[in-house]
Amino acid sequence: MNKERRTKIKQLADELKDVKTKLEYISQKEEQMLDNIPENLQETDRYIESENAIDVLDEVVDDLESAIESLNEIV
Repeated sequence: MNKERRTKIKQLADELKDVKTKLEYISQKEEQMLDNIPENLQETDRYIESENAIDVLDEVVDDLESAIESLNEIV
């Protein structure tokens, strides 16, 4: 692989790191919101949807981390 393609891959890996960081922030904010919900509202649809969203965000963050590591192996 030539230097130009390696550079482009490095740039993409950096962009993915930025996306990962933003998703982690959103997930943390959602978790903080859940932590502040009163106990009597913890079985509501909104609460369950938020829990599911956090799970999906965490999975995506893990997948992005794997992709970033794989790309960095190339460069």
